[in-house]
Amino acid sequence: MTKANETAATETKPSTAPDIKGLPGFRVAKNVTLPLSKWKNDQAKFLLIESAIFQGKQISQKDGQPEQEPADLMNCVDLETGEQAQVIVGTVLKGTLQDEYPDNAYVGKYFSITQRRDPGKKYNTYSVQELNKHL
Repeated sequence: MTKANETAATETKPSTAPDIKGLPGFRVAKNVTLPLSKWKNDQAKFLLIESAIFQGKQISQKDGQPEQEPADLMNCVDLETGEQAQVIVGTVLKGTLQDEYPDNAYVGKYFSITQRRDPGKKYNTYSVQELNKHL
């Protein structure tokens, strides 16, 4: 994903939020940076996925450390807090979303996603449920 696409993915729609505390007449136009929301095993995250999966920045390694591939990320809204964040998308989750939702069709949908770490496995597994929004 290009830098322009990453920026576009983090833009918010026109804000209906109240004015910024202490600055009447000002509202957030877009979040330039997003916090990283970390997974906790066996704890569901309820998310609105706002962007396609993209590759994060290359992190320079410390001396003697093997070089690692940049993490895959996606921009989301945590439905429990209403906050925008990025989540790291593990290989298994990435494969599930791309297989079940071709052409990034998961973007704009609501999900419950739970990460699990099975004993004896070197990777995480995920329980993924698409949610319907009832008005």
